[in-house]
Amino acid sequence: MDQILLNSIVAFMGLGISIFVLIIHVKNRNINLKSFRLNRHLIRISGVELSFINSTQYESNFILNLVAFNPSSVGCIIKSLTIYKCREPITFFEKIFSYECWDEVSNAKWWPTEKPECNKIKFMHDEYRNLYFEKYRDIVVAIPGSFSREKYRFHIKTNHGGYIQTTEISGGNFSFAHWSEQNYEGD
Repeated sequence: MDQILLNSIVAFMGLGISIFVLIIHVKNRNINLKSFRLNRHLIRISGVELSFINSTQYESNFILNLVAFNPSSVGCIIKSLTIYKCREPITFFEKIFSYECWDEVSNAKWWPTEKPECNKIKFMHDEYRNLYFEKYRDIVVAIPGSFSREKYRFHIKTNHGGYIQTTEISGGNFSFAHWSEQNYEGD
């Protein structure tokens, strides 16, 4: 009888310890989730934003003026800017699922500048000082051909992470937005 009572007490103590550890685990999980959401929000609001300003057509190419904003208090270094152009779906699956297809515009040239009105193509040795910025930086993009209201995607990579801006290029100046939406993967 004493052995059965002792086994029961030890079993209930083990159950009590397991329940206590489970409660601590649930509380830690909630704290970790709140911390993760707070950090994710801070990273998002301090990330670099890219905006399309205007475009100008020249003989053999068109020039786009973009601006990168850095709301963070930490300076930003532009590592790369990749330009993609939207194309019509080609394969059977792309057509069925209405998949947006993007091709990289490999012959496009871009450079950061403090003088966006200067449309002469610049190289790294000309503008390397402008890769670093604290508040905002004008970026000029030269794309061969002429614009025809096609969608372009600009993927900027910085020391703060990456940002993708998709916009339709039209001639002339661009008005202020009436509507904006920002989606994040994983939400």
